[in-house]
Formats: sequence, C-alpha cells, structure tokens
Amino acid sequence: MTLAFLVASIFGGLAYIANLNVKYIESKSNMIVFFNVGMDPEVINSLKQKWEGIIGIQEITYLSEEQAFQFYADYTSKVVPEIYQVLSTYEEHKLPSSLEIKLESLNNVENIASSIQSDIDSELQKLVIVDLDPIESVSATDGTTPDGGQVAGAQDSRPSEVTNAQDIKYKYEDETEAPPISLAVDNDNLNKLKDVFFKLRIAGIGALSLLFVFVAIFIFMTVEFRLYNQKDEIGVMQLVGGSLFFIRAPYIIEGGFYGFFGALLSTIVLGAALFSTFVVYKDSTITQFLYENFGQLPWPELNGLLIAGLILAMAGVGFFLGAISSYFSIRRYIR
Repeated sequence: MTLAFLVASIFGGLAYIANLNVKYIESKSNMIVFFNVGMDPEVINSLKQKWEGIIGIQEITYLSEEQAFQFYADYTSKVVPEIYQVLSTYEEHKLPSSLEIKLESLNNVENIASSIQSDIDSELQKLVIVDLDPIESVSATDGTTPDGGQVAGAQDSRPSEVTNAQDIKYKYEDETEAPPISLAVDNDNLNKLKDVFFKLRIAGIGALSLLFVFVAIFIFMTVEFRLYNQKDEIGVMQLVGGSLFFIRAPYIIEGGFYGFFGALLSTIVLGAALFSTFVVYKDSTITQFLYENFGQLPWPELNGLLIAGLILAMAGVGFFLGAISSYFSIRRYIR
C-alpha cells in the first residue's frame, strides 16, 4: 500500500506541476517593453496611458528600476550566484525599468505588437540625437552646410531620415548602443508549450487514476482473501443473528486502515525527501536546477497548518479508498 500510494503521489505531483506551468504561461505578461536606466518617467507614463486604451490589453504593470534590480538579484542569488556577485558591485541598484503587458487573448498578439512597436518607433524619433561631422555632413535640421549654403539634392531632413545608422544616437542610450526603448514578445513557443503541458496534465491525471484503481484492487484482494479464510466464522455470526453492519464494519475499517497507513507513510517518505532537498541540501546542484526551472511558478505559500492539512487529507483519501474497496469486497460474502 505504501509503495502504491508513493507512486500515486509522485504522479499526482507531476500533474500538479504541469498544471502550475499552464497557469504560469497563461498568467504571465505576454509582452514586455524595456526602458533604459534614467528614462524620463513622463515618457513611460504617456506610453502606458496610450496603450491602456488598446482593445485586447488586459493589464499593464510598471516595474521600476529598483524593483527590477531587486527581482533579478533575488532570482540570481538562488540560481546563478556568479551573476549575483556582479550585481552586488553595482553602485546604483538599478536595472532597466519595464511595462509588462498582459493580453486578454493570444490570438491578437501580432496586431497589438505591431501597434505598440509603431508607438515605440514614434517615441524613439523624439529621442534621436544626430552627431554629424559639420564639414562633411548636411545639417540634420535644415539640409544646409555649415556656411549656410544649400546642398544640391538635400531634403528636408529630420532625425528619422538620416540614413547612416552610425550617425544616429539616442538620448538615454547606454554602452550597448541599442535603442533605449525595446519591445520583447513571448509568443514563439507559447502555443507549443501550452499544448505540451496540457497533454502532460491529462496524462498525469490518467496515470494517477489508474494507480488509484490498482490501490483499490490491492485492498479488494487483501480483504477478500481474509473474508474467504473466515467465511465459516461469518456464517456462524449470521446464524446467531448478527446484523450486516455488525459483521461488515470490522472488515471495512480494516481496509480503511490499510489505505490510511499506506497513504500516511508514503506522504511522510515523500515529505522527508522534499525537506532534504530544499532545506538540508539547499545549496546542492539538484536544488539549484529545480529553482532555475520551477522557481517562478505560482507555488502556494507553505506553512505548518497547510502541511499538516495536506498529510491528513492524503491519509483521509487513503482511508476512504480502502473502506470503499473493502465494502465492495465483503458484499460477495456478507449479504
């Protein structure tokens, strides 16, 4: 019973993790717009207010430079200590701020992304700084040379019309020379991941149900074997006027105890393994791997009351399953 419930608990845990992955994928922000450190808050607020009016956007969350640094520092301290040590050397605890955009549906990702990118391009035009050689280049504002003459073929140039990318610089641009506002869209493998995790969840539920059926069969066979060996005693009890409940109750309780102690012991074994992994050996490679791949899932906040309730719930399920199996078993002999 312990081994059967242990395997069932493992498959149940895998199904639960798959369900958390689906929830995480569906609930996380589908688009993120990053702003370089030092960006004018008015620019961020104006874009945020403009995008909040777009149909299909459910929510826009602002993450400040300090919050971004704290979030990344907390993550790397558990997963990549080397990067965390580098972050600790920063004089200013700041990283690029962002607007995290959550969509109502993934069906219109491309249209909304195109609209947002268009607004970003328009805003970038206002941040362009043109640094041209005054002797060899045309003024970026009026198309004249430094001495005031008009260059033949010169157009009414604006920063957006300067063709030499090396001559364009942006305000708030950092050492990477990338635009200070950029859009990241997480839609490449989103549908594939959702499909994989959905099938994994269905497979986990199916395997869990099958294992519970096996547990019920084990208890059924065990109780039936005892009933077969005691069928003469059962017949005597019936002849002397024993009620059906009086005769059946001990066997039902016995089957319930099989399930109760099997589920309880398997839960304790599994809990000890998890405690050893995440508490005793919390700096091990396995623990870091688990944090890296599953640390950002929406795990429930564990406390003593919740853990005790989980153990009792598992034991209760075991008792119920064992009692029901015993009841159907004894009906063949005690009528």
